[in-house]
Amino acid sequence: ERVRGRIAQFYDRLETQIKQVLRDAELNQGLRPSITAAAASNMLLAVIEGKVAQYVRSKFKRLPTQYWPEQWQHLMEGFFRESLAQAPRHSIARQNAPALTPGNTPLVAKAR
Repeated sequence: ERVRGRIAQFYDRLETQIKQVLRDAELNQGLRPSITAAAASNMLLAVIEGKVAQYVRSKFKRLPTQYWPEQWQHLMEGFFRESLAQAPRHSIARQNAPALTPGNTPLVAKAR
């Protein structure tokens, strides 16, 4: 029971830390989650817990990092609603974004 309490405390702290990182990203880089920071941090924690559970259930054979680059990319595509035109030059979203032209705005590109 004591171990369960410590694990619960660990995940609570992790969720709090994720929430703080999301808030810092919004303030410092202009990244805005498409949902509240509380809902976003809870969703990311659920993904992390699921990856850990898969790893344990597979008797430590199925790595949590399996498929992670594709999964992370998919999560992030709909996760942030940053105004690329207003993003700081050092912003991750701006560095990875295609050049904005009149016919190539994020909404137009997404609709294609």
